[in-house]
Formats: sequence, structure tokens, C-alpha cells
Amino acid sequence: MVEIENLSFAYRERTVLEGVSASFSGERVLITGKNGSGKTALLLVIAGILPPRLGRVIVNGIDASLEEIHREVGFIFQNPEDQLFAPTVEREVAFALENFSFPPDEMRKRIDLTLRWLCIEHLRNRSPDELSGGEKQLVALASVLAYSPGVLLLDEPEAFLDWEARKRFRRYLDYILRDNCMQILEITLSLCDISQSDDVFFVVNKNIKPLKNPEMLLSSGSVDWMLFRLESEFGGEFPQSFRLKPAVSKVWKGRRLVLLDRVRYRRESGFLLEIDKFELFAGETVGVIGRNGSGKSTLAQIIAAVLKPQSGRVEIAGRCGMLFQFSEMNLFEEDVLSEVSFGPRNVGLPDPEAIARRVLSGVGMGEDYYTRQPVLLSGGEKRKVALASVLALEPDILILDEPTSGLDFDGRYELEQILAKQKGKGVILISHDLDFILRNSERLLLLDDGKVVFYGDTAELCSDTELIERFGLPVPVSARLEAWAFEKGIIDSFGSFDVRKIYNRFYP
Repeated sequence: MVEIENLSFAYRERTVLEGVSASFSGERVLITGKNGSGKTALLLVIAGILPPRLGRVIVNGIDASLEEIHREVGFIFQNPEDQLFAPTVEREVAFALENFSFPPDEMRKRIDLTLRWLCIEHLRNRSPDELSGGEKQLVALASVLAYSPGVLLLDEPEAFLDWEARKRFRRYLDYILRDNCMQILEITLSLCDISQSDDVFFVVNKNIKPLKNPEMLLSSGSVDWMLFRLESEFGGEFPQSFRLKPAVSKVWKGRRLVLLDRVRYRRESGFLLEIDKFELFAGETVGVIGRNGSGKSTLAQIIAAVLKPQSGRVEIAGRCGMLFQFSEMNLFEEDVLSEVSFGPRNVGLPDPEAIARRVLSGVGMGEDYYTRQPVLLSGGEKRKVALASVLALEPDILILDEPTSGLDFDGRYELEQILAKQKGKGVILISHDLDFILRNSERLLLLDDGKVVFYGDTAELCSDTELIERFGLPVPVSARLEAWAFEKGIIDSFGSFDVRKIYNRFYP
């Protein structure tokens, strides 16, 4: 049980929590709220990592200001790189067990069990530095789950996990809850989880209160809100399987911005990325999907000239801007305005500060953010600043690696509006959010273990559930909605994935 008494917390002079009193007794408590509302700060104070300005926190009878709290509480950071430092995955998982003086035999047993449960035994001797973002997330989870804390604090733990890893992780949490061996407090922006739970709290106005209606989180008019409302009312009718003829795909005849021809890139670990042919044309968006560790970010970094392949031809026509998977990699300046104006100033664009102000406004960040330090922002706010710094370059080629990670629903809405305005540019989207990819990509590239297993029209892949499931993908809700609407005669073709059009037929 977690008890909070009159808690206040501030980052330097900026108060983010004030007068918070709450008691969490449920087995799995969900905490949600907008970017920068104080969700992560609340968990960091509960974990005893940050001290409160006023008030106190009691976890299972232990004051969070005492050293004993660190054995009772396990914390998974929003960015897994914040807690990985050991030379190998096995040493990473062993670290806490050693510090808490577990006997050697018990340590080995716990390490083996945890790696097996999360299906990362094959990573045992790998360096965390070599892993993909999703693999790092699983290792961070393993390092905490291995010592079985009394309370597990999770800060968006599924943000970088693929669909299969999410299912494995959920099975592990279900096992924990069935065994009644720990309480879970989880920060989430998942509407699915929030709408199916009765124990959800909303951080707002520097305080916390029970969430009565999930629609409070959504921007009225956003695609997320429309999809949620349609699924809530008609989801029981959506087909689980279907095979439809997609609309005729668009043939791209615009200027070619990217060409990869017989590209091969091998990492020191032995992983090999093989791309026989990939093209990106002006005015189109290509979604890149695949399991954790399949080579998605490696492909993006080759296009952005961060990595150089050992063989093959790479042709880039125009300026390239890339949002990295971990947004901190994009940030280095002392304040937000300097951060976003750095790129346009560096490439010689006129009036870089005016550009910075314009793109910051586009991602929902006003003048009150200009002088704030990027390192003190929330994870979602950092993602917005990093995105703005890339957009400020006015690139011809825009690469976004997990752009929705850490964004609240307003941020996702703003991102989709930004993507709709990238006329004449080539956009590459990398994400495990298949509904987001579906709605915003004309073509898809599916990678598996470094190899291309599908490269073609988005509607072609999503028109046949057998084909989707053959590649180990879940059927996106947007595809099931469109199949239902097509079969009902609400729309006359399949393949546009225009949620707004279907919504307007029911709620004009």
C-alpha cells in the first residue's frame, strides 16, 4: 500500500505537485495525465529517488525518505537508458540481486527465470549498448523484476515494446498479480488499459484525483477520440478476420529523395541488415514496422548518414532531419528556444528564432517554455522539443523514430496535424503503434531479423488478416473499423483508413 500525505514537489522553482494526499491500495493502479503534469515526478518521490519539498510518502509501512525503501520499491524509468550501465545483460540483471545480498544459487535461479519469462535469454551475454530500444526496455524490466520488490513503479513501460513483447510483459504482470506478490503503480497513456480499469488516477492542476471518464484525456476532434468513441459503441461488431480487395494503390511519380540499393550493414554483434531496394519519393510517407531488434532504427540511421553501410548504394537528394528513438539524443542546448533555433542557424536559414517560435507553437509549446531547460522537462515534453528542433531544419526528408512515444493525446493530435502539413516532403515513420502507422502511411516496410518481408501498399497488407497474422502482427483497430464500415456499405472502398470520414457518418 502507498500512502501520500500533503505532498508538494518542485523542480527548482517550478512547482509540479502541491498538497497531494492519496492512498493507493489496489493491486494495479494506473496513473495518467497530460505531458508535464507531474506523473513521473510523483513516482520518483514514491520511489525515494527525489525528496519532496513538503509532506511524506509511506510504502508498505516504510517512509520513502529511508534507505530501506530501495529494497521495497522497484522503478522502471521512461527511458531505459537511464538505468542501464553494466557490461552485459546478465550483469545488469544481477546488479540489484548482488546489492541486496541474495545467495549465489538464488541469484542464478532468479536471473534465469526472469530472462526466460521475458524471452530475452538470447541477449544474456550482449552489451545493453548494442540493443534496440525495445530490447533495452525488456532488460530494464528484468533488472527490477528479478529481485521482486513489494511495489513496482512503471513509467510507460510499454513505450518501446513491440506487440509480442507487450503480450509477454502483460502475461508476466498477470502472473505477479495472481501470485499477489507485489503491488503495481503504472503510468500509462493507453486508452485500452485506462478504459478497462476501475483504479485510474488523473494528475491535473498539481494534484491527483480519480479518473471518471477516459474521454477527459482526449482532444475533442482528434482521431484518437473518434476511434475510441466508435470502438466503444460498435467495436463488438468489428470483424476479427477478413479478406478484402483494397483500393488501387497510388503510383508514386514524384521526385525520388532516397534510394537504397543492395545495402548491407553488419553490427559487431553479428546482426546483418539487408535492404535490396528501398525508395522514398517527395510527398509520400512510408511506415517502417517490425519486432524489437529487427533493424528499423539501423535503417533510419543509414538514411540519415549516422551509420555507413559496408556495401551497397545510398543516394539522398535533399536535407534530412531525424528524430531519434530516445529524444534526449537530439537535445543539448541550455534552453528550449536555443535548442530549436540551433538547427536552422547552423544550416544558414534566415531568422532562426522566428522559425523556432513557429514550430514550437505547432507542437503546442508557447513562450512559457522558451527559457526552460530541456533536461528538466518531462519525457513527452522532451519529445516535443526534439521534434520541433528537427522540423525547424525544414528538411526534405523527415525521419521520425517512435514519434508517439511519451506523447499525451493532445501531443498525438498535434503530431498528426503536423504530418498532414508535410506536403512535398518524404516522411519515414517508425513505430510499434500500428493504428498510427496505418492512418499516416501510404506504404509499409516490414522488417524481420534484418530482412525485408513485406514492402508495398499499406492497404495491401491490411486487407487480409491472414497475411497480417502470418507476419506476427495484431490486426489494427483502424483496419477492423474500415472493414466493418465497408461491409456495412458506410464507405465504398477499403484502404483509406479515414477514421474521421466514418465518424462523421455517425456524428455529423
